[in-house]
Amino acid sequence: MNSQQLMFLQPRTTLEAMRLERQRLDAEKQKSKARMNKSVQQLLKRPNSSTDRFGSFMNLAQNALAIYQGIRMGASFITAVRRSFGHK
Repeated sequence: MNSQQLMFLQPRTTLEAMRLERQRLDAEKQKSKARMNKSVQQLLKRPNSSTDRFGSFMNLAQNALAIYQGIRMGASFITAVRRSFGHK
């Protein structure tokens, strides 16, 4: 065998190098997972509830408006689906 053929038979990386790379990637994956968890916690964090009358009234109004918009969007979706199937 010539030297070119020997070059292809030799391993390109050692097991130790592969193990170190896997450990590095696992550590990077753990950091990324921690960042994602922190971002999700910040996004889903409940807003501070106010204790005064005006703040609680505004919270009630916002909730009522959100419910109304949800019902309205659902009704428009149902209407669009019915129209697509030929119903009036």
